[in-house]
Amino acid sequence: YNYIYFLGSEESGKTTLMKRLAKDYLSQGYSPIVVNAENLKNIDEKQILQDFNERFGLSFSIDSSKTILLIDNFSKQRLKDNVLDKFLSEITEKFFKVFIFVDKNNFFMNSNKYLKYKFKEVEILNFGYAKRNELYKRWYSVGEDIDVIKTDNEMYGKIDALANHFDILM
Repeated sequence: YNYIYFLGSEESGKTTLMKRLAKDYLSQGYSPIVVNAENLKNIDEKQILQDFNERFGLSFSIDSSKTILLIDNFSKQRLKDNVLDKFLSEITEKFFKVFIFVDKNNFFMNSNKYLKYKFKEVEILNFGYAKRNELYKRWYSVGEDIDVIKTDNEMYGKIDALANHFDILM
C-alpha cells in the first residue's frame, strides 16, 4: 500500500520500523522525508521539505513518483480537524507514499477519517511472552544438540534468567 498508518502501543517499535523503512527506501533510490508530528507546525509540503533539508543538511526536492513521507508520533500533532483534513488531502496528492506512525493508546481520532484519503491501517502487535520464550530458547540453542536442549535444566535456568533481565528492561 502507498498510504498506511501504523498503530502500535508505546515502545512497540514504531520509530525503529520508520527508520528501517526510510533506510530501505533510500537504498532503493527513493527520497524518504522523515518528520516528527510534534514539530509539525505548517501543513505546506514545501515548508516540510525545507525544514527537513535544513535539519539534515540535504537538498531533496519533491518528485511525486519518488518522494516518501514518513511521519512519526502522529498522535502528538496539534493540527485542528479542518487543517488536518487539508493536510492529509495534500500529502496524499504530493507524495508517492505516506506512512504515518501512531501511538494507539493516544489515538482518539476515528480511523474512518483516513479511509477517504486511501490510508490503510496496520497494527504492530506487542512482543508477547510466548514469542519471547521462543526467541530465548533459539538464542541458547545455537550450536547445541536438539535432544540435549529438550532435557537440559541448565538451559531452562539460563532462559529464565534472560527472561527476567528482558522483563526488567521492558
